[in-house]
Amino acid sequence: MKRNCRWVSDRLAGYREGWLEEDERRAVERHLAECPACTEDLEADARLATALSEQRPVETPDLSWSDVRVRAGIAERRPSAWRLGWAVPVAAALALYGVWLSLPRSSMPAAAPVAVADEAPRLDDAFLLSSSIDAAGDPHRVLLALQEAGR
Repeated sequence: MKRNCRWVSDRLAGYREGWLEEDERRAVERHLAECPACTEDLEADARLATALSEQRPVETPDLSWSDVRVRAGIAERRPSAWRLGWAVPVAAALALYGVWLSLPRSSMPAAAPVAVADEAPRLDDAFLLSSSIDAAGDPHRVLLALQEAGR
């Protein structure tokens, strides 16, 4: 389908029904005069519209969606307790998190940098955090030194 044909094809129903503006209507007519494929599409569209207009209207019952579900054998489902069972713990957890965020924070003493035990100078307030041996068999010890405020 050529680019022009696509443009015309999008407007064929509007052309047939008389909905197009004057400039679009003229452009469609010029194209139809030169393009047998689009002319054939317009004729097929007109035949279909005629065939549909000759059909007897179908009466549809006035039904709600609930009526359709009942007639289809699909029971009306209400939210059950197990479906909503996750909502209470999540709401409680969010509430506790909000309370925790609103609590005042106590100031922690400033910590000295962490150093390897073999390289660290002797400290009065140092605590051994971890001690391990690497793959080569070398020991590694990590100390945490806490400094009191004002020292």
